Amino acid sequence: MAGIFDADAIAIYDTDTIAWSQFSFSDLTLDGRPYWRTGSYKTNDNDLIWINCLGSFLGHKVNTNYMPGLTNFSRLFTREATIGFAAKIKKRYGKSLIDFFRPSSDGLILSEYSLFGAYLDKINRHGYFMVDTGINLPDLPLKQYWSWGGLDPLFEDIDQMIQS
Repeated sequence: MAGIFDADAIAIYDTDTIAWSQFSFSDLTLDGRPYWRTGSYKTNDNDLIWINCLGSFLGHKVNTNYMPGLTNFSRLFTREATIGFAAKIKKRYGKSLIDFFRPSSDGLILSEYSLFGAYLDKINRHGYFMVDTGINLPDLPLKQYWSWGGLDPLFEDIDQMIQS
């Protein structure tokens, strides 16, 4: 039975990310295919926190950052790729996707975006393009506010939008 949440793909962004104008499915694809941004880790890269979970997942060390800046590019999860990713997590760790990502004080520091990107790049592309950050793509009308650093900039932007 098809439900209201039945879709071939969904766009997922962090809760501290806001869309400031409309965008569509075609804005999240290249030539009708979903894409995923990649880059190389730098020695002073804040995203290095995720490198150990990538090594655990893939079984070898990687230097590819699958989450090089969260906004201004697609985070499109297709049904087929998400089902395959969940099956890979189950096979590798013996846990459901939900249980795997459940916070744990003794587990890996996890990034769902990094792991999904690594799955797409190294295990099964499911039709995705892997796009290096050096390639220019149109910006999406998204802005991420670093919630751990405080949300004052978010409130300031909202106030400014209301007043204009």
